[in-house]
Amino acid sequence: MSKKNIVCFLLILLLCFIPVQEAHAGNLSLFSSLEWNQEQTNFSKNPQNFSQEIQNRLNSTRDSIGQLALLISHPWGTYDYTRPIFVAPRDGGGIIFEVDIHWHRNLNSRNHVTRIAWEIVNNKHYKASVIWDDSAFSPIHEEEVNDFFRQLLPN
Repeated sequence: MSKKNIVCFLLILLLCFIPVQEAHAGNLSLFSSLEWNQEQTNFSKNPQNFSQEIQNRLNSTRDSIGQLALLISHPWGTYDYTRPIFVAPRDGGGIIFEVDIHWHRNLNSRNHVTRIAWEIVNNKHYKASVIWDDSAFSPIHEEEVNDFFRQLLPN
């Protein structure tokens, strides 16, 4: 085994034992429960207002959302920024929000992008998942990414 392979193996082994900080939405929510209940009537009358309002709120908190989502999916990454949130209709109804998180690792100078699609159907969280990632290390804790986005909307 070459020295390079031994160093890589030891580095990977070391990374397995470093504790990972847990991320959750905590106080981060797009709507309060009261506000959400009041807005449901307005949203049912005009679904386009619903997607626009969520997009506006996501964009106003996109750095916080991006930092927490990165902490879940790539806990050893260093957050750079989150691009403005893109919204599109979802096949079969509902809407999809795409969150592009730019980040890097301190091991090299290469920048990475992780794209998360958050799907909402009938004004409720449907699912969130990593749909694209250009890192050599696959994203981890994908179910937690889904749970994080679920917490952004009141039940």
